[in-house]
Amino acid sequence: MAAKAIVLTELAIAAGLWSRRTRYAAVWVAVVFHTTIEASASVQVFSFLAIAVLLVYVVPKFASIFMDLGQSLPPSTQMLLTASDIAARFWWVFLAGLAAVVVMIRLYVKTDEGRILLDTAKLRLPVVRDLHIRVAVARFCRTMGTMLGSGVPILQAIRISREVIGNEVLSKGLG
Repeated sequence: MAAKAIVLTELAIAAGLWSRRTRYAAVWVAVVFHTTIEASASVQVFSFLAIAVLLVYVVPKFASIFMDLGQSLPPSTQMLLTASDIAARFWWVFLAGLAAVVVMIRLYVKTDEGRILLDTAKLRLPVVRDLHIRVAVARFCRTMGTMLGSGVPILQAIRISREVIGNEVLSKGLG
């Protein structure tokens, strides 16, 4: 993502559309955005691993402590222990199931119906919606400005710019 933004920024500079200050600001925003997305994914993976370790290793240790003390476990703890036991024994089934779900989602998103569903979902999520719309508008305006600056007729520029938005729902809204 950051590499694409940097390349597009350099192309715009080569075309004489941006000043030096704007170039540095655009590169900085692209790098920060890319770093933020990577950090978010890292936090999610780390959180999943932490929960898995707690479920597979820590919870059974607490169960043995309670049993050594002669205490009966509450029903919610017994359910958690059962889930922990299942996760420890059949971790490979969960991993294979997760991989299958990811592959099916990726294949579904490649269809027209799946792409529209994903793009609609992006526009409904509170935090992502604003960011997604701003990125789409920036892509549209950048391409539109480049086209018009190159002498392309406005209707043709709108049709071409509509294709680079990256959201089928917003593209269809432009005609």
